[in-house]
Amino acid sequence: MIQPMLTESAISAVGWRHLMRLSTLLLVGGVLGVVFGLGFLLLPATVLPVYGRQPDPSTVLMSRFFGASLSHPGAALYLVHEIGEAITQRGLILAGIIGSWQLP
Repeated sequence: MIQPMLTESAISAVGWRHLMRLSTLLLVGGVLGVVFGLGFLLLPATVLPVYGRQPDPSTVLMSRFFGASLSHPGAALYLVHEIGEAITQRGLILAGIIGSWQLP
């Protein structure tokens, strides 16, 4: 049986509010967004076969658009992770959620 990483006693001792700071979450999201975005933007023929796609010209073009759209919020998250005001960080996160909300 697989043991959970966080047991109930560990959660109650630490509390949910202290599992990860918001600035750490922004840093991780920003770095991942920039790395994956630059991978799709600059090296689409190398990245696409990892996801089971053939790098034909139309797929390469679309993956470059995807890389550009992924690296932009990643850079914004990375740049805002050092801001000390929590209200500014929360505002950026809320704007990102609302901005990426897709209506059918």
